[in-house]
Amino acid sequence: MSSTQKKHSKAKGVLIALLILTVCAAGVIIYIRMHPKKKEAEPIPTVSLDKAKVGDIVTFGTYESDNNTENGEEPIYWDVMAEEDGKLLLATHFGIDCLQYNHYPQDITWEQCTLREWLNHDFYEKQFTDEEREHIQLSHLVNLDNTRWGTDGGADTDDRIFLFSVAELTALDGKATDEADPSRELSPTPYAVERHAWYSGLEGFEDNCIFWWTRSPGPSANSVSCVMGDGVIMDGDQACYVSHDHYAVRPVMWITR
Repeated sequence: MSSTQKKHSKAKGVLIALLILTVCAAGVIIYIRMHPKKKEAEPIPTVSLDKAKVGDIVTFGTYESDNNTENGEEPIYWDVMAEEDGKLLLATHFGIDCLQYNHYPQDITWEQCTLREWLNHDFYEKQFTDEEREHIQLSHLVNLDNTRWGTDGGADTDDRIFLFSVAELTALDGKATDEADPSRELSPTPYAVERHAWYSGLEGFEDNCIFWWTRSPGPSANSVSCVMGDGVIMDGDQACYVSHDHYAVRPVMWITR
């Protein structure tokens, strides 16, 4: 091989090596973007249920959280969102799982969806003790139509475990749906991450802020309004289709002390 051929061969080898490094680097970047950053778990300050007030965090029930099934289920952390007539409104502090709103891509309302069935049967019956279930109240829910598109919200329902509606969220925080609101930002448990909860990846926001379901209809009958990683509620032009499998679940309930 001539010296010229050797130089060309060496240059070709260097070019191939650079291409491989570029592809690998791109793969690492994609992986990082698709997987929330893992952070060291910090102790979460909680109070007992009998002393809880709005803004506190309590534990109630159990669910797989740390993605280690060998050590059993962990306590569920709940934010105390409101108090009324001696009852507390609780919403999970984390997105606890990643489930479809409905198993099939069809026009459907909260009343008929499979996520409502799961929350009020599997979740309610398996994740709480008999004594804890005595505290969980049956709540009458008004399921309003989509205010921008008029999409049918379906019949009112009576549920023990449910999801926030768009109207309930905006009443709690006083913000419009299109306003970024830190109080609506939600982090996932390691288990929810393993189940492919989709985080925002938006510039300036923590990578672990995930998208999560409400029970309110979206712009079409086969979609639902969802909360984005920055707290903006997608209830208008963007649709979260009911059978999508990367939105997190944030259960809500009214309980007595």
